[in-house]
Amino acid sequence: MQGNLMYMTPGPVVDGTKTLHKPPNAKKRIAKDSQYTPDSHQQKETINKLTMARVRMLLNHPFFGNLVTRLVLTDASKWCHTLATDGKYLYFNAEFIDSLSDGEVIFGLAHEVGHCIYDHMDRRGDRNPAYFNMAGDYIINYQLVNHNVGERITKVQILYDGKYNDTWTTEEVYEDIKDKQPPCETWDQHLDGEGNGSGEGDGEQQESQSDGQQKADGAEQDENADNEEDYPGQKGPVKHSKSERERIKDEFKEAVIQSAQQAGAGNMPKGIARLVKEMTEPKMDWRQMLRASIDSCIKNDFTFQRPSRKAWHSGIVLPGLNNDERIDIGIAIDTSGSMTDQMLKDFLGETKGIMDQYADYRVRLWSFDTETYTVHEFTPDSSEDIMDYELEGGGGTEFMCNWEMMKDQEIEPDQLIMFTDGYPWGSWGDEEYCDTLFVIHGDERVHAPFGQTVHYDRVKV
Repeated sequence: MQGNLMYMTPGPVVDGTKTLHKPPNAKKRIAKDSQYTPDSHQQKETINKLTMARVRMLLNHPFFGNLVTRLVLTDASKWCHTLATDGKYLYFNAEFIDSLSDGEVIFGLAHEVGHCIYDHMDRRGDRNPAYFNMAGDYIINYQLVNHNVGERITKVQILYDGKYNDTWTTEEVYEDIKDKQPPCETWDQHLDGEGNGSGEGDGEQQESQSDGQQKADGAEQDENADNEEDYPGQKGPVKHSKSERERIKDEFKEAVIQSAQQAGAGNMPKGIARLVKEMTEPKMDWRQMLRASIDSCIKNDFTFQRPSRKAWHSGIVLPGLNNDERIDIGIAIDTSGSMTDQMLKDFLGETKGIMDQYADYRVRLWSFDTETYTVHEFTPDSSEDIMDYELEGGGGTEFMCNWEMMKDQEIEPDQLIMFTDGYPWGSWGDEEYCDTLFVIHGDERVHAPFGQTVHYDRVKV
């Protein structure tokens, strides 16, 4: 089934006979299997169904199976309509689980694991929550359906479109649907990094402070530990401190890498295999590349007229860096992509900080789409003004217009730096004209056919 589906998050599946209650003694929890020891036949059947699903995943889908067993099964029937996760707990509605086939339970559990793998709880940023949740579900559901992980859930409609295959990222799907589809709620409940979601519970504080000081060992604390009728996650998503969220995320990331190594690349969807590869192959930070690119413009960068202070204590005189040589930089900002004010400020701020190390420089800055706009020139005397720069344009994307403009105005920079989303309509430019660094924000699969390419990582802003 392809296309876009409109629906609201379903309520609990009611058959008129099932009413699940938490057992009275919350101290009898079995953490490895669930939050508590079930005390009724129906509760035991629900937990057994989830446990057997995890066993089948370990046997038939070991990558997902190893990861789902890390999540603590938690009966959240009071507030969770279907399934939800925060990277530590896997919340479920018992009646919803009972209504699914064994294969659908596997699909649902693997779907929640997918949110943890892709860090959808913290990755959204300032994007529209509804559309980002939809984008995440499109990505995960495609991978599960096409990798034959369980059976696609039919009790509720899921978001699936063959268009959004393994070559798409969540951010790309978000950009593609946000202006084309009306927002809708997803079949499962998505929680943000702090444990807030669409559940009606008030949530429970996972880590608290005592006497104004946070617990040094970072241990978790249940505010209602003295109340045997309550257990973490019963009334609402468990809330975690910032440090606890980071720990959960780091531990799950490490588990993803280990599970991938154990399962092998052929036993996981291609999109996840690509993500694991990115996790295990460090990339150069765009700031480091930018600095190295600008520093490379200096021809004679050492001089004995300015000895290095680092060697003074040893009595040895070593040459120091010569920052007096003038360097000439051109900066072209692509205004056709999803450029934000924060990204522009971050990029220009980093550039200014590097340039200020030199006694003499010239930075010529302009915007472009299918044509170039006003060229602004900055020197040490006017460097502060670079932070007030405002973008111009906003149409299509034509890279070659930058080289045409530079040739017409006889601009020959030592280094051209282009900040772009990496999607030109035609040529990438003139490879022979000057050294070029492409700083690409967005799709990390895009690499320029010449010059140097580095990818802007907004997470590090």
